[in-house]
Amino acid sequence: MFSPDGLALPASGNDQALYGAAELHRAQEGYGGPGWSPHWRVIGGEGEFPLVIDTSAPGDDGVHLAALQASGQGKRTTLTWAHRRLSDSTAGFLQGVNDYLQTLPRGEGAVWALPQEVRQDWHARVMSAWRENTELREHLDTWRDWLGVEVASP
Repeated sequence: MFSPDGLALPASGNDQALYGAAELHRAQEGYGGPGWSPHWRVIGGEGEFPLVIDTSAPGDDGVHLAALQASGQGKRTTLTWAHRRLSDSTAGFLQGVNDYLQTLPRGEGAVWALPQEVRQDWHARVMSAWRENTELREHLDTWRDWLGVEVASP
């Protein structure tokens, strides 16, 4: 899960990476095109869903989840980068990651293979922790989508 080169967050889909210092330069390669900001710095993610920090706004070090969005139809379909904010600051983002890891069930195997009742209990605990983080409250839907956290039905 953790190495000096970065961190792998177990998720319901593919694990999500947070890159270590040695990987950050290489992580920028291959991204660009319509909607991609030259001010975005990739700090992690998974394939076509990078985590970025926008360096264009002084004092704003929030973390964003970027993804390609299709528009148009048929041969006129175009792909454009769009982003959704995960946190208002890097510190808030790291606290959200910490909350996720601290509530993660231990010794239960792969996240996607957890028994439903174990997964539901874990998801309830992590959502409770995220709601306490004022920098994440407005972005909980993005966190749930990013890591595959389900909200229990009433």
